[in-house]
Amino acid sequence: LFQTEIVNSHGDVVTSSTVDPFNGGLETGHWLPEATVRMGQSVILPARLGPDTYIVRLRVRFADARDARLADAEGNPQDSIDVGKIDVR
Repeated sequence: LFQTEIVNSHGDVVTSSTVDPFNGGLETGHWLPEATVRMGQSVILPARLGPDTYIVRLRVRFADARDARLADAEGNPQDSIDVGKIDVR
């Protein structure tokens, strides 16, 4: 399962969204090492969101809620990866 978190500048998760990649049609356990898998995911931002720069963070979780281990660009293990940012003014 992919969980996208929106994190404020204080490190608080202000909203999140979890999806099953490809509606379960391509389980992550079947992905090939070094392969690129592209998919999109939407996150609805709360109306109460104040001005800030928010980090978009990705986590990969197993169905039992355990975090899958990810790696950053240098190959260092991570629980999550920051994939972008959103500026709210």
